Amino acid sequence: MKKVLSVLMSIGLTATMFAGCSAAVDETPATDGHEEMTYMSANGYQLRYSALNIESSEIDEDTVQFIYTGESSGTNTLTVTYIEGIGPDEALYDLTSLWEEQEAIQRSEGVFPGTSDKWGIIRTLSPDGEEGLYECAIAGEYNGGVLLFELAEYVSGDDTIDMAVSDALDNVLCSITYDDFEPQSMYSYYPGTYSGDGKTLTLNDDHSGTLSAQDDVEILWGSDYIMASDGSFTYNFTIEGDNLYLEYDGEWLELSSVAGGSETAETEQIVGMINPWSNAATADEAATGAGVGDFTLPDNRTDTTAGPIFFDSYFYMDGVAEAQGSIGAASMIVRKGLVSLFEEGDISGDWTDYSYVWYTTAGDTDVTCRGNEDGQAMLISWTDGDYCYSIMIRGQGDIYDTYGLADEAVAELVGAIS
Repeated sequence: MKKVLSVLMSIGLTATMFAGCSAAVDETPATDGHEEMTYMSANGYQLRYSALNIESSEIDEDTVQFIYTGESSGTNTLTVTYIEGIGPDEALYDLTSLWEEQEAIQRSEGVFPGTSDKWGIIRTLSPDGEEGLYECAIAGEYNGGVLLFELAEYVSGDDTIDMAVSDALDNVLCSITYDDFEPQSMYSYYPGTYSGDGKTLTLNDDHSGTLSAQDDVEILWGSDYIMASDGSFTYNFTIEGDNLYLEYDGEWLELSSVAGGSETAETEQIVGMINPWSNAATADEAATGAGVGDFTLPDNRTDTTAGPIFFDSYFYMDGVAEAQGSIGAASMIVRKGLVSLFEEGDISGDWTDYSYVWYTTAGDTDVTCRGNEDGQAMLISWTDGDYCYSIMIRGQGDIYDTYGLADEAVAELVGAIS
């Protein structure tokens, strides 16, 4: 019944662009005589819908809601919101934290609606039983902000009614087109060719790619997995510096970045090794797995001078715990490790040659800051007793290589991490 996830994972969804970009509704008759409408957002996207069973309501300049008016057993809506100043994960957290049955929420990823080369994060919550509310939220980086879709459908148990509701709202979602969808920056360091242990993996900018093992197989890739285009397999991966670690047939292989593309990659043979990182559900679980005592972080939604904080992913290896998230609209990675395992206490794994290095303090703690603009810290590191820490910050879009935190924000973060 639900087509949303399969739609997102398909390629080639880009539709013909509609002219104009003003916030207006243009009424045009369809060839079958139905009254077709076009909603044109001030934020540069357009959606089409049938006035026979859908009505639109502009809640504010950044939010529009489409309401199903046909026969149903409950309220069925598609809400589209443009949000500035945060990332997709935080936008989803703000929305889905209000959903019931948090442990039943499923997370996935896929091609963003109306595109063939952009990526979105998806969360769904299905009803517990044959009837109830089905919820789906999709968020993706969009032109310096986030575009968020919220689909709410009431499942009645009557397939005829439920299919009509699903088709009507899914058709609105799939009709979306854009005036100009700028390149997403959150995955900008992924694309490239990686080779090792007889395997070559190529990740393209448009989230397509190729895995070359015994044969060449076309793939799609997301934040932490690759999937065969025909759905025949899914493998997890993670990137650390110039290395990509691929979980292939139950074994973790190390593939190294190859300059010069696939021809060079075919001649490179690099011995595979086990990826030392493991997933954790919480910061405490990551600290326990790493053996670093406690891993204290600011609470989600904590406000700072650089924006609100949000963490959503945790990892660990022997001697290091890691949390990934965001601060404002920038991505953030925080690590805590054992000083005894790392030369000069550097656990960041970031070997960027920054233009500026300076020193500041957070209370009694001496902190080293690095960045490509003076006073904008992109890499922050310090030690405290037996432990060393790092924070890596990356902005979005054109400021990916320059955005950083001022000393005040650095002090706030360092003082809240232990």
